[in-house]
Amino acid sequence: MSQLGLTVVAGALVGWACGLGVDRLVGHGKSGQVVGLFLGLGGGIWGAWRELKLSLARAKDDRGE
Repeated sequence: MSQLGLTVVAGALVGWACGLGVDRLVGHGKSGQVVGLFLGLGGGIWGAWRELKLSLARAKDDRGE
């Protein structure tokens, strides 16, 4: 289960970092960081969901169901 948590956290960090870069280029406040954080969090959750579905399908195949 730690892989799922790392996927979510990594997505959030990458999104935040991209937002920080946008904020520094544009010169605005923290709006890019907030938007990037939420987009990265959403992407991380989506990636974790896909990994969980794949893992459950593999376990089901291993049991012969």
